[in-house]
Amino acid sequence: MPDSPLTCPYCSTRLRVRERIHVGRPVNCPECRQTLVFVETAGELSVTKMDRELVNLANRRPAVGDANRHARLVAWTAAGAIAIVAATIMFWPQPRWSNSGTLAVTYSNTGSAPPSVARSVPTDPTVTEDQTLPRMADTVPRSPVENQFANLGRELLVLANDEETFPIGTFSTADQPLAPDDRFSWIAVLEAANEPGPTERWNVRWDRAWRDPHHDPFVRRRISRWQNAAVLKLAGDDGYPATHFVGVAGVGDDAPRLPIGHPRAGVFGDERQTRLDDIADGTSETLLLAGVAEKLGSWAAGGSATVRPFTREPFVNGPDGFGTGKPNSMFVLLADGSVRTLAADTDPDIIRRLATINDNAPSPVDDPPPKRVAAVDPTDPVPAPGPQIEKPAALAPRPPNAEAKPAEPPPPPKPARDITAALNQPLLRFEQVEPIPLRQMLRQLEELIGTRFVIDDEQRPRVEPKLNTPVKLRLQRTTVGDVLRATLHQAGLTFRIEADVIQVLREDE
Repeated sequence: MPDSPLTCPYCSTRLRVRERIHVGRPVNCPECRQTLVFVETAGELSVTKMDRELVNLANRRPAVGDANRHARLVAWTAAGAIAIVAATIMFWPQPRWSNSGTLAVTYSNTGSAPPSVARSVPTDPTVTEDQTLPRMADTVPRSPVENQFANLGRELLVLANDEETFPIGTFSTADQPLAPDDRFSWIAVLEAANEPGPTERWNVRWDRAWRDPHHDPFVRRRISRWQNAAVLKLAGDDGYPATHFVGVAGVGDDAPRLPIGHPRAGVFGDERQTRLDDIADGTSETLLLAGVAEKLGSWAAGGSATVRPFTREPFVNGPDGFGTGKPNSMFVLLADGSVRTLAADTDPDIIRRLATINDNAPSPVDDPPPKRVAAVDPTDPVPAPGPQIEKPAALAPRPPNAEAKPAEPPPPPKPARDITAALNQPLLRFEQVEPIPLRQMLRQLEELIGTRFVIDDEQRPRVEPKLNTPVKLRLQRTTVGDVLRATLHQAGLTFRIEADVIQVLREDE
């Protein structure tokens, strides 16, 4: 670069620049020692103060060396970021999914999981013992009927805490007392409370019998949460949609009528209301609900249809009708809301103790204190008589002139079912979109009508094969009778009312 006379902006000393290397680099004035910078702009060389040049240096084009260093810095930064992300993905703790698709959570610390997490996250039954989260296979319901028991238990416990008592077994507001079998059940009261405006919608009259034809729109409904899918029988012996869940009344035929303090009384009774404090045996040792598969009745009916005691062995799948569709066991609900399994070979004494709320209470004077209930079937053969022993005088028969106790009047006959009224019951809509066998459709219609379909022996060879015909139906603003006619017509069949049953026959007969 040629010599260029320049002047220091501080002291006006003339400066000389002989080498290009000085351009862009700070130098000191030989006179005032101030820091200066030589800048070349459009071939012209000039000198300026250091603070002003800092701004110019920020805007100038970087040299080739600076660009290479910048590129290397960007490359190394990007490589480091990728390495960090890869390490994070590789070593981050991952949840494990079981073969069944259920999320199994594992905690690495030795403490227990938060209660809210432990309750809300379903667990895998194959969880290994080395995991800190306890296995809940024995406490979390998995089958549909176990889930039904658990849901009903939560509902009843909420009611017991809010009302400070479990529901009464039967309910009526009639001025004249109704028999327990004619009153509404605790299930009907529960359904009415869960549905908005039930009295207005169904026009329920609590002072009348549940089977009054006025209540057909309310009581002839099939309610799935009260039916166990493992039990094939859907209609009760009374012809109405059945319940497969009953309240446990205790031990003995008279258990539903016993007072709270009786040692054979259970949680449910015809006129008994049990509080949580009344369960002296503990809620985890007392049965609340049990499943039934036989001797079924309407969910709206009081009496044994919805409140049932243990009376005769075997208690599991035995003559009392208890069972949940399993051959060697049954599910039950305890008063603490837990669902348990009772095996068929469970000691009957254990089941008796579970069925009562205070089996250690002293027995009344007028009630015998046996812990076991006789399980003798009246149809069993009478044992051979033993040696004759003369009766003491105190046990001699009463004299003929003794005052006889008046016999109890027989119960009033139940009103016959009005099949015609049931067939005229209006329906807003009836849909069976997927084809199903006619036999299965008739089983559903039996629940709506409350009676049985029968086939005459002479008609059976011609009608029975048609029960396998696939049928489907969609009707609006119709009646139960129209649904039945349209369903049977698809298989070339019709029906005829006879007494308290409906006979199915061919259309050409």
